[in-house]
Amino acid sequence: MKVALSTDWIFERDHSIEMLDMLAELYREAPLYTLAFKENSLLGPVVERPIHSTFLSNKADSVSDIFKWTFSLPSLAKGLFIPCSTDVIINITHGLSHGIKKCEKTPLYSYVYDLFWLHQKPKGLKQKFFWSQMISFAIKEFKKAEKVWSANQIIHDELLKHGIISEVLEPFFKVEEFPLFPANVFKREVVLIQPDTLSNIELEQLLVSLEGEKVRLLGSAREGFDPAFFIGNPCAGELAPIFASAKVLIDFEQCLFPKNALAMLSCGGNVVCEDESKKVYLDSDGVKFLDRVQILNPSQKENLFWESDSKKLHAHANRFHGTRFKRKVEATVQHS
Repeated sequence: MKVALSTDWIFERDHSIEMLDMLAELYREAPLYTLAFKENSLLGPVVERPIHSTFLSNKADSVSDIFKWTFSLPSLAKGLFIPCSTDVIINITHGLSHGIKKCEKTPLYSYVYDLFWLHQKPKGLKQKFFWSQMISFAIKEFKKAEKVWSANQIIHDELLKHGIISEVLEPFFKVEEFPLFPANVFKREVVLIQPDTLSNIELEQLLVSLEGEKVRLLGSAREGFDPAFFIGNPCAGELAPIFASAKVLIDFEQCLFPKNALAMLSCGGNVVCEDESKKVYLDSDGVKFLDRVQILNPSQKENLFWESDSKKLHAHANRFHGTRFKRKVEATVQHS
């Protein structure tokens, strides 16, 4: 069976690319079709195959660069053709790549990771003029898919408003890389912070409120702060022991899929999060949603710490194991 893969863009390794990696491992011979591909931007199964893209590969280095070409995106998608000899197309879309031209008889299975294009606001007269055409194109092309999967219920409901029926199939991450260690292996004594969206002033305020705690920060060192606080961006093998020795992860990461928060739960630790949009994935007893003012307030410090059943937290994270996703895709392709 000849399988083709497609996605909107390939610029850097992110969670959607990790999901595409699994498909690329499943279908080693499958060519990949995308609107824009930045060469040498990443390694792995995704790029170990023929990659077909548009001229945007020479014009765009980031998603924001693609956004500037709104007026031409539908025609570019139509101009990139997946041959009729293809038996099945598996697509991970951010809202547009499901519209890459194909033969009418070729079944398309589209996984909606997010609706990036539908949620952007056009800038300038040129974008505004072509915007409705692009959205109309995206909605129309969804209706041509044999099957549409939604990453969560919110996306499912939004598609349904446009008359598109989808099945919720939650994303996955490599849960197996974040095991629940025996209780006597690591002592939970660290307060781990993912400070991405915190300003330096806010970070300083949080560190003051956590005085007396053993604090570590994910990410690169910031000017004006003790570099010893920062642990960089470790790989999964290094992160698991860090999560296992933390009693809480305070998460200020801005992302669509809260991989680090789920990894923390998988290792049996609690998470404090301010972004309530993540509730769709973090509906667990091990997660508290507090606003930034509460988190930074020293008088609210006790709200950051509580006892949880580590086995239940791990079980929640295990809901996002890749096996379910893999089996669903394989079964669908085999019966197409």
